[in-house]
Amino acid sequence: MPRSLCAKTKVFQSASISFFATNLFCITNFPQYDPEVASLSGSSLYRGVETGAYPMVRSYGFSLKLGF
Repeated sequence: MPRSLCAKTKVFQSASISFFATNLFCITNFPQYDPEVASLSGSSLYRGVETGAYPMVRSYGFSLKLGF
């Protein structure tokens, strides 16, 4: 938030808010594709293919930082 707006409150010197999200979606025709994992078969490493692994979870959050 701008310092001029924080100064009007006479309580906060600074304030910021942020939002984040991970693993929202993956657009592909292959149902077992996740770019963050890899599968090892013998000595070959197959990136993006998850075999027998749990799917990645979605996470959402926010952060609020206030300076007094």
